[in-house]
Amino acid sequence: MGKYLKYLLIFVPVVILIIITGILLFCPVPPPPAEEVKHARLTLSAARKAKADIYSGFLYNEAKAYYDSTILTWRSENTRFIYKRKYDEVRKYAGLAAERAYLALEASQNNYTD
Repeated sequence: MGKYLKYLLIFVPVVILIIITGILLFCPVPPPPAEEVKHARLTLSAARKAKADIYSGFLYNEAKAYYDSTILTWRSENTRFIYKRKYDEVRKYAGLAAERAYLALEASQNNYTD
Protein backbone atom coordinates (compact mmCIF):
# COMPACT_ATOMS: atom_id res chain seq x y z
CA MET A 1 0.00 0.00 0.00
CA GLY A 2 2.90 2.37 0.68
CA LYS A 3 4.28 2.13 -2.87
CA TYR A 4 0.82 2.60 -4.36
CA LEU A 5 0.21 5.77 -2.32
CA LYS A 6 3.67 7.09 -3.19
CA TYR A 7 3.07 6.64 -6.92
CA LEU A 8 -0.41 8.13 -6.61
CA LEU A 9 0.95 11.23 -4.86
CA ILE A 10 3.45 11.74 -7.70
CA PHE A 11 1.19 10.77 -10.60
CA VAL A 12 -1.91 12.88 -9.76
CA PRO A 13 -0.14 16.28 -9.48
CA VAL A 14 1.81 15.60 -12.68
CA VAL A 15 -1.39 14.75 -14.57
CA ILE A 16 -3.14 17.83 -13.20
CA LEU A 17 -0.17 20.00 -14.20
CA ILE A 18 -0.19 18.54 -17.73
CA ILE A 19 -3.94 19.14 -18.08
CA ILE A 20 -3.70 22.76 -16.87
CA THR A 21 -0.74 23.43 -19.17
CA GLY A 22 -2.62 21.95 -22.12
CA ILE A 23 -5.69 24.08 -21.42
CA LEU A 24 -3.60 27.25 -21.15
CA LEU A 25 -1.66 26.48 -24.33
CA PHE A 26 -4.65 25.74 -26.51
CA CYS A 27 -7.11 28.26 -25.11
CA PRO A 28 -7.32 31.24 -27.47
CA VAL A 29 -5.74 34.46 -26.26
CA PRO A 30 -7.57 37.60 -27.41
CA PRO A 31 -5.45 39.43 -29.98
CA PRO A 32 -4.41 42.96 -29.02
CA PRO A 33 -5.96 45.82 -31.02
CA ALA A 34 -2.62 47.00 -32.38
CA GLU A 35 -3.83 47.61 -35.94
CA GLU A 36 -6.84 49.67 -34.83
CA VAL A 37 -4.70 51.80 -32.52
CA LYS A 38 -2.07 52.23 -35.24
CA HIS A 39 -4.73 53.38 -37.70
CA ALA A 40 -6.10 55.87 -35.17
CA ARG A 41 -2.60 57.18 -34.45
CA LEU A 42 -1.76 57.59 -38.13
CA THR A 43 -5.06 59.33 -38.87
CA LEU A 44 -4.53 61.66 -35.93
CA SER A 45 -1.02 62.40 -37.13
CA ALA A 46 -2.27 63.18 -40.64
CA ALA A 47 -4.88 65.52 -39.17
CA ARG A 48 -2.20 67.27 -37.12
CA LYS A 49 -0.02 67.70 -40.24
CA ALA A 50 -2.99 69.27 -42.02
CA LYS A 51 -3.25 71.75 -39.12
CA ALA A 52 -6.56 70.36 -37.97
CA ASP A 53 -5.80 71.64 -34.48
CA ILE A 54 -6.08 75.17 -35.91
CA TYR A 55 -8.76 74.87 -38.59
CA SER A 56 -11.05 72.33 -36.91
CA GLY A 57 -9.99 72.44 -33.31
CA PHE A 58 -13.10 70.90 -31.76
CA LEU A 59 -12.99 67.75 -33.89
CA TYR A 60 -9.24 67.41 -33.48
CA ASN A 61 -9.43 67.79 -29.69
CA GLU A 62 -12.27 65.27 -29.58
CA ALA A 63 -10.17 62.80 -31.63
CA LYS A 64 -7.21 63.37 -29.37
CA ALA A 65 -9.35 62.74 -26.28
CA TYR A 66 -10.66 59.50 -27.76
CA TYR A 67 -7.11 58.42 -28.59
CA ASP A 68 -6.03 59.14 -25.01
CA SER A 69 -8.98 57.07 -23.78
CA THR A 70 -7.87 54.29 -26.11
CA ILE A 71 -4.39 54.21 -24.63
CA LEU A 72 -5.61 54.39 -21.03
CA THR A 73 -8.14 51.61 -21.57
CA TRP A 74 -5.53 49.46 -23.29
CA ARG A 75 -3.13 49.91 -20.38
CA SER A 76 -5.82 48.94 -17.87
CA GLU A 77 -6.70 45.83 -19.88
CA ASN A 78 -3.05 44.81 -20.01
CA THR A 79 -2.96 44.66 -16.22
CA ARG A 80 -5.55 41.87 -16.27
CA PHE A 81 -4.75 38.18 -16.64
CA ILE A 82 -4.06 37.38 -20.30
CA TYR A 83 -7.10 35.14 -20.78
CA LYS A 84 -9.51 37.65 -19.19
CA ARG A 85 -8.62 40.63 -21.35
CA LYS A 86 -11.40 42.18 -23.40
CA TYR A 87 -10.30 44.72 -25.98
CA ASP A 88 -13.79 45.69 -27.20
CA GLU A 89 -13.74 49.06 -25.48
CA VAL A 90 -10.23 49.77 -26.77
CA ARG A 91 -11.36 49.01 -30.32
CA LYS A 92 -14.41 51.24 -29.87
CA TYR A 93 -12.32 54.21 -28.69
CA ALA A 94 -9.73 53.66 -31.43
CA GLY A 95 -12.49 53.64 -34.06
CA LEU A 96 -14.00 56.83 -32.66
CA ALA A 97 -10.57 58.49 -32.55
CA ALA A 98 -9.86 57.55 -36.16
CA GLU A 99 -13.30 58.70 -37.28
CA ARG A 100 -13.04 62.08 -35.53
CA ALA A 101 -9.48 62.57 -36.77
CA TYR A 102 -10.58 61.86 -40.33
CA LEU A 103 -13.46 64.34 -39.99
CA ALA A 104 -11.03 66.91 -38.58
CA LEU A 105 -8.66 66.24 -41.47
CA GLU A 106 -11.42 66.72 -44.03
CA ALA A 107 -12.71 69.86 -42.30
CA SER A 108 -9.24 71.39 -42.07
CA GLN A 109 -8.52 70.67 -45.74
CA ASN A 110 -11.82 72.30 -46.70
CA ASN A 111 -11.14 75.32 -44.48
CA TYR A 112 -7.56 75.56 -45.66
CA THR A 113 -8.49 75.59 -49.36
CA ASP A 114 -11.48 77.93 -48.97
